[in-house]
Amino acid sequence: MASANVTSLAAVSSQLKHVRNFGSQNVSLNRKTFTLNTGAKIPALGLGTWQSKPGEVGNAVEIALRKGYRHIDTALAYGNEAEVGAGIKASGVPREEIWLTTKLDNPWHKRVQEGIDSSLKSLGTDYVDLYLMHWPSSTDPDDLKKHYPDWDFIKTWHEMQKLPATGKVKNIGVSNFGIKNLEKLLKDPGTTVVPAVNQIELHPNNPSPKLVAYCKEKGIHCTGYSCLGSTNSPLYKDQTLLSIAENKGKTPQQVLLAWGLQHEWSVIPKSVNKERIEKNYELDGWQLSSEEIEKLDNLKDRFKVCGDDWLPVKVFFGDDDIASNYPPDSDSAALANSELTTPSAFVVLSTPLCMAFLDIMPLSPGHLLLTTRKHNEKLSDVSAEESRELGEWLPKLSRALAKVTGVWDWNIVQNNGAAAAQVVPHVHFHIIPRPGLTPELRNRSFTMFGRGQRSELDEDEAVVLAAQLREELEREVKRIGKESL
Repeated sequence: MASANVTSLAAVSSQLKHVRNFGSQNVSLNRKTFTLNTGAKIPALGLGTWQSKPGEVGNAVEIALRKGYRHIDTALAYGNEAEVGAGIKASGVPREEIWLTTKLDNPWHKRVQEGIDSSLKSLGTDYVDLYLMHWPSSTDPDDLKKHYPDWDFIKTWHEMQKLPATGKVKNIGVSNFGIKNLEKLLKDPGTTVVPAVNQIELHPNNPSPKLVAYCKEKGIHCTGYSCLGSTNSPLYKDQTLLSIAENKGKTPQQVLLAWGLQHEWSVIPKSVNKERIEKNYELDGWQLSSEEIEKLDNLKDRFKVCGDDWLPVKVFFGDDDIASNYPPDSDSAALANSELTTPSAFVVLSTPLCMAFLDIMPLSPGHLLLTTRKHNEKLSDVSAEESRELGEWLPKLSRALAKVTGVWDWNIVQNNGAAAAQVVPHVHFHIIPRPGLTPELRNRSFTMFGRGQRSELDEDEAVVLAAQLREELEREVKRIGKESL
């Protein structure tokens, strides 16, 4: 049961029913556009380029544009803007027919003008249609683990507001902004331009209905990244999704894209595979029924592909996610004035997730690392097969963690190891506390991870708690593993 202040996805779905049923099976989703608060029309379907390997992006962009895509998304941080520009040129599609989005990288927050100039040079174009602040994090370029003490995203936005007048940028927006940071931005007296877009992670296992509803209320369009749930996503084993796709004669990816588009946000699926790029574009002439959308809305599992643990500041506070659909313990008392309103801790789970080899060890005071024993001394690369195994186990471990800790609201973040840090694939489990837990359960859970009544755990305490958690998790996952999830 979600907290009272969280807008349910069902409620948001109800609000959208009048716009998401396009009335005819001949509807064109491929060429659908959404009108931004500036009056500009953003193509609903685009090609994402995050985590695309060097040497593959340009060809993917060319294939997409030749197929009919007219929306390409990139970023300075991706390191592929030059390839994107080359792909646009090779496609032969006139620049004015293409919606091009790029993003300001975190270490460039004090150098907004230099940032856009760098992107334009790499892209080989005079302007971009949309320029986003990639993250609400002003990172020190000399030390990426540090945040500028004298410069936050508000100052960055003030600089970005100057760009449309230069002609180099037609629209400006943000990315990875939750409600807390959006409110801070919109309430600032120096904010004269409401972001046209908020690009956020959106898929049935991270539908973010409260955030989507907030953006709609403020006139901010949402674009969904990781809209297919990422490679080897647990979504692709979900029987509800697979059944809908089979009944429609469509791929699961096509169903996921239609789900997002019929919820009235634009989608930017990433692929470098010609067949998948073309398949993802074949959305005309069919749509999901209200019943099918409702089934996808109500998928119980929750995970995020992209977290904020690698940033020097926290940017996700639980207001970008919906709580998992698990009920609290029957003896839980409502805590109407709970002071615990933000995610309070995390556990890092390194793939492959195989309970036979699971170990838990201290990572740092107050944090525990869940990993496999073979990775304990040195986190090394893992195979694609092991990554798939992780996806199979995510729902089981999520439920086990909920049962063991007494905390039912978990935000699962999967990292496939292709980020700039090149870390081993892993998963973060963020507690999303809410009123409803008894003080005893709440304090036990947060103390276990270094929060609660004590500010941190010492190493000896962490060792003891790791052993206890390992034993309980093994027992619980073994039990849950026999169930059909």
